Amino acid sequence: MLETVGMTRAQLRRMLLYENSVGGLFGIVSFVVGSVLSNAMLTQGFGVDIAPISLPVMGILLFLFAAGGMTAELSYRMLTKTSLTERVRLGE
Repeated sequence: MLETVGMTRAQLRRMLLYENSVGGLFGIVSFVVGSVLSNAMLTQGFGVDIAPISLPVMGILLFLFAAGGMTAELSYRMLTKTSLTERVRLGE
């Protein structure tokens, strides 16, 4: 629908990548903050000493961030596979 009011395909692709990137960054920041807070609570409250963030978990988060970028690209390609008039007519 945004293309009907003048958005170009490049702008649409950029918007999808931006939205997924912001969501991914929010998820990574939330994980890091939650991990640090839970580590502090466990250490001070129960005397349990754990690593705040493990390297495998950070690798998984980075993988999920990259998967979000690929998802944005795939959704862009699926959206733009048909012509604009077809998409408007079908209500996609």
